[in-house]
Amino acid sequence: MKVVASLGFQQLDATALASSVGFTLPIVNGMKPNAAFISSFTGNVRYRDDGTAPTAAIGMRLVAGNDPFLFQGNMDNFRAILEGASPTLNITYVVVTD
Repeated sequence: MKVVASLGFQQLDATALASSVGFTLPIVNGMKPNAAFISSFTGNVRYRDDGTAPTAAIGMRLVAGNDPFLFQGNMDNFRAILEGASPTLNITYVVVTD
């Protein structure tokens, strides 16, 4: 895997994550991201990538303070919600190739 372009950054705070929210995908010079580096700070977050809204108890868990992970699923289907506390979700949008 090779990152060929970084297209932008998004930060979602507890207010945005109070209900299920998806990515705001940037388009830069005609390029749309096909992956994202994601990390959570201060609180845990739940996500799903099947287009269904996660809940505070259902979904894959992003534990606060863990290293960022590379999400390469369907970017349009990603949804996240806070699990509790006051998380901040940091997202860097990238284009990757094999």
